[in-house]
Amino acid sequence: MLHAKPVNSSMSPTANLSLFKSDPFSDPILYRSTVGSLQYLSFTRPDLAFIVSKVCQFMQGPTIDHWTAVKRILHYLQQTIHHGIFIRRTSSTDIHAFSDTDWAGCPDDKRSVSGYCVYLGSNLISWSSRKQPTVSRYSMEAEYRVVTNTTAEVMWLQSLLTELGIFSPTPPTLWCDNIGAMYLTANPLYHSRTKHIELDIHFVRDQVAQRHLQVRFISGTDQIADSFTKALPTARSAVSVTISMFMSSHCDWKGVMAQLNLNKWINLTHQIKLRIMTQLNLSKWIKLKFKTTKKKKIMFKEAKSRNNKLYVNSNIFKCIL
Repeated sequence: MLHAKPVNSSMSPTANLSLFKSDPFSDPILYRSTVGSLQYLSFTRPDLAFIVSKVCQFMQGPTIDHWTAVKRILHYLQQTIHHGIFIRRTSSTDIHAFSDTDWAGCPDDKRSVSGYCVYLGSNLISWSSRKQPTVSRYSMEAEYRVVTNTTAEVMWLQSLLTELGIFSPTPPTLWCDNIGAMYLTANPLYHSRTKHIELDIHFVRDQVAQRHLQVRFISGTDQIADSFTKALPTARSAVSVTISMFMSSHCDWKGVMAQLNLNKWINLTHQIKLRIMTQLNLSKWIKLKFKTTKKKKIMFKEAKSRNNKLYVNSNIFKCIL
């Protein structure tokens, strides 16, 4: 594989790895040894966290499709052999965390895939990509589980930094792209659907109430943790890798946030345009509906008057007979 053809993504977005969709691989020992080596590499390559976690789920019975996915990772490494985490000196001690989930992302058992990443200033210091241990009936439930895990990781990191004498002037910020999960961190809502995750709800809510954590909303297009839960298209994957500072080049957090704000502004203008067009179409539909209803009322009155005349004429005819 030293002279393998390089590719721009570690996994095809259309790939759907399963236990039962392909023939067994002829050399399971080769598969296990290769994937085991990739596990060590993922300690310093967050862009491989999701795909390595994915192929590790088929150690007991790898198939040809699974081995093809592993070879694609090797092709991707050939393209990104000089990539790595760049940790730069920064005066900021703010903690920002991004959490996301792929609801029912596993085709075999329908469990969700959780992913998060944590930044200290502009440096990526912690990340995770793993499958949830239980099946979530609602997307909000899956999102809230990863919010809880991210909160626990942020609290541990904050405690560690405090012991090292590093203090943050502001509470950590957790960015979530699910509005329902974000509202649930502050308001005791959805009782009938949240009784089974009550402990997670109270844990996160206590941290928010004590102002040890603040949860904010971020759009799905700007969610950095999206690359930890699923295979993205080449363009979005490249953007996520660049924003997450996987590449060994200088990156300014303010510039990244400015780009995110620009993307938000573009999305906002697009949404405003869609709402305006929807409103115009709705007004046209209301006018058309009003005209149609008016015509129907006129036709009904005319038909009713004709029926009355026929009824009167028939009564006169009966009387004459």
